[in-house]
Amino acid sequence: MEIEFAGREYKTKFNYSALFKANLFFSDKDKDGNDMKNGAASLFMRLISGDDTALSDVIKLFVPKKVTDDQLLHIVDDITEEGDKAEDIVEEFITEMKTSGFFERAIQNFKKQIEKAIEVFEKKEQSEEVSQQLEGLKSQLTLLNKKLS
Repeated sequence: MEIEFAGREYKTKFNYSALFKANLFFSDKDKDGNDMKNGAASLFMRLISGDDTALSDVIKLFVPKKVTDDQLLHIVDDITEEGDKAEDIVEEFITEMKTSGFFERAIQNFKKQIEKAIEVFEKKEQSEEVSQQLEGLKSQLTLLNKKLS
């Protein structure tokens, strides 16, 4: 896909540069503030979960840093034709991420982390909080498996 901004077109290619930016801008932090380098997988999860704000974050990977939030919102409106093609654009991004060697690897690593976390939570004493966290992880894994098949 190509995105037009300020009279210039930017190609949305989920290459190493996009992976690097995704991990730099959108990774979670652990309890000590360390970067978990999961930004690419996080964006994928947000897209497949129906988080519409993920669209603008994906676009941030491909346009110059100087793009303002207002400009970003206009780009999203333009490429989705005011929302009429939002689902099509989301599916296109999902497909491109799944077929990118870099993103696919990051997504598979994230899936393995979820599977390990499920194993850990299943061995814990099942308080209400642990049960809720376990169900959340299982739900994520189910959604991920569905979108990856």
